Amino acid sequence: MKTLRKNQFKKIRLRAFILGIFLLSLNAHWTLILESVWYAWPTDAVPFSTVIFLIFFVGILNILVKKIAPKIALNYGEITTLYIMMSISSGIANWNMLAAAIPITGHAFWFATPENEWKQLIWQHLPNWLTIWDHQVLRDYYEGKSSFLSKQHIWGWALPVLAWTTFSSVFFSTMTLISILLRKQWTDHERLTFPVIQMPGAMMNPKSGFFQSRLIWIGFAISGTIVLINGMHFFFPQIPYVPVKRQHIDRFFVEKPWNAAMPMKISFYPFIIGLGFMMPLDLCFSAWFFYLLTRIELVLISATGIRTSAGFPYFHQQMFGAMLVVFSFYLWNGRQHFKHVMIQTIHGPSQKDALEPLSYRTTVIGVLICFVFMIFFCVWMG
Repeated sequence: MKTLRKNQFKKIRLRAFILGIFLLSLNAHWTLILESVWYAWPTDAVPFSTVIFLIFFVGILNILVKKIAPKIALNYGEITTLYIMMSISSGIANWNMLAAAIPITGHAFWFATPENEWKQLIWQHLPNWLTIWDHQVLRDYYEGKSSFLSKQHIWGWALPVLAWTTFSSVFFSTMTLISILLRKQWTDHERLTFPVIQMPGAMMNPKSGFFQSRLIWIGFAISGTIVLINGMHFFFPQIPYVPVKRQHIDRFFVEKPWNAAMPMKISFYPFIIGLGFMMPLDLCFSAWFFYLLTRIELVLISATGIRTSAGFPYFHQQMFGAMLVVFSFYLWNGRQHFKHVMIQTIHGPSQKDALEPLSYRTTVIGVLICFVFMIFFCVWMG
């Protein structure tokens, strides 16, 4: 296994990173446009649809390049590098991260008015190194008709961007280090299948035969035809619509107690159906069973008239309780692994951990340093 891993990733050439930077920028811009302008939310579910499309496009081009000039074609490790770079960029350049972090840096200063008294109430509590207070810089940002490539703009944005970039980098580094600590428990002991990585993994691996599979192209043709027909229906309403998106079924349940389960929607997204085939059966079953269970709860409450207080039957609290139970179960189930991690942290690495990207001691120390940094950062920012 170690030899195979080295053979797959030993020839990651510089051009892969150059291409990755280009695709990363393209993917980040595309993601922000989709979420900020079109409200398409491609990062609401994994694998990210924009990344899958770009990797699919790269895979097709790579097959053609292999036939013409095999020496310049990308290998498995290089395509994997592209996928990782774009996936990370999608996790950052989205509505919940970059699209939120950038506007808040100057929001309180630009939208302050005598009526809301933000200048007296808020400004004194905002650190200068995390916000933009220069009114001219904010004017050019909000009103446009200017260029970022000016000394005033660059210096005005430099410190807040650097500060937020540092915090984000430490945060994502913490997540990466925690993943290293959990890798062996997840992959070797629990043998998780990671369904969200199976399709991109097959697309990136030249030995999988993904692009040569007849079933893949049949599935692609079916889903692609549906999308094409619905796209044409948008511009030409006389073309029939294929109802695969969410459809309300409220009109079929208008009487008590069944109407308490509303609203309910049914959809037949091809990509969700395909992803379901990659999921473990019990996980796939749980996805729809517990949704129906919540609807049944609402019907029973309506039928019996039980209602103790607002928010009953407390779905959010139920979900939080379920998360605590699952978390406790995984802690107990992985107790031997976590014990091993603690031993290796105290006494040093062993030969059994040679395949890990970092030793457990280094990883644990890294997690602690990152946590301490983020705590001090939050305290410093107030």
